Amino acid sequence: MYKQALVLLYLLSCIQQSPSKDFSTVLAQGLNVMNKVLEKQPHLFVRNNINQISQILEPCFKYKFLDAGKSLCSLMKMVVVAFPLEAATTPPDVKLLYQNVNQLIQNHVNTVTALQTSN
Repeated sequence: MYKQALVLLYLLSCIQQSPSKDFSTVLAQGLNVMNKVLEKQPHLFVRNNINQISQILEPCFKYKFLDAGKSLCSLMKMVVVAFPLEAATTPPDVKLLYQNVNQLIQNHVNTVTALQTSN
């Protein structure tokens, strides 16, 4: 299963460069596979794939696919359970992932707020 997740992560990175109609399906499936691996091997998967997890964040926020959003929430929940934010043992790269998620959320909240105040 770990190898399948790596293959899907590779496919996702390729598709990000040239989005197509199937992008939402691949994104959701990739997140689902990542979640399955995280259920079995959370520490190993996160440590070995932190960059891929970081790369998948922006498309999840940018394209606003409902299935991908739900899967992203599940993924982040498992990452936080495996590596609590305030724990001394949480690696710096995982803490950086948390900062990236926080920044993406803040950017999208600011965008929505700006749109509402301009109307």
